[in-house]
Amino acid sequence: MDVDGTSYTTYINADEPRLGRFSIFIPNVNKQLDAVTDANVNIFHDYQANSLKISGQIHEHTLLDLFDVLGKCVYSRVIKNGHNEIDLTELNQGVYLVKLRTNRNELIKMIMI
Repeated sequence: MDVDGTSYTTYINADEPRLGRFSIFIPNVNKQLDAVTDANVNIFHDYQANSLKISGQIHEHTLLDLFDVLGKCVYSRVIKNGHNEIDLTELNQGVYLVKLRTNRNELIKMIMI
């Protein structure tokens, strides 16, 4: 069960021909950060610079958390309004969740490094 009280169930089917692979289903992956900022926040991975770029109208005291697929927080910091760039060179290749949080709401995006 997570913080929001949502429970998760895992089903494994031994007859599945692709056994050994898995899928992650994340409900509500685009939660609204704020009516004013959600449409005006850009999050993307710059492959050439190997960095995460976040820009737009971001509220003061917005916390950015970066999680790996196991749910471990691998990076966290408060970001500012405007342009933010996070160096990803120390992280392994894979899928990560970027979570922006204010005291009221959150926005979650999935990126691949």
